[in-house]
Amino acid sequence: MFFEAKIDCDAFDVSEHLEGLVKRDLRGKQMARIGVKRSAIPQIGKAFGEAANDPAKREAFRNDPIAYLRSAGVAQEELDGLNIVLHEDDDNTVHVVLPQVVDAGRLRANDHEYLKMLGTMAVLGCHRPLS
Repeated sequence: MFFEAKIDCDAFDVSEHLEGLVKRDLRGKQMARIGVKRSAIPQIGKAFGEAANDPAKREAFRNDPIAYLRSAGVAQEELDGLNIVLHEDDDNTVHVVLPQVVDAGRLRANDHEYLKMLGTMAVLGCHRPLS
């Protein structure tokens, strides 16, 4: 049995919640590290799920993460200049990603909604079998 996180993608406004999270400068504009259209999120989720369950797709993701993300619907220009590193969890290892920077003003102000979003993003990818 596995833990299943349920998120209402329509209620969880990805672009709004990424505002103030980790950003990068791309052609003079501050943007989310990997910008995607909201409509692409299910396709990306499917590609990640398939890589987790299908050894051939997992190997394809390992061998060329950029190509795999492109095939999942992420535009090449969103991947340009990025070093994409795939980390894989196992029974004894869970990876937690620490953002490069977050919105210091909202953090200092103890913005409850922002902190809730940061906490959700921090643990969202942490899955391990339940005994």
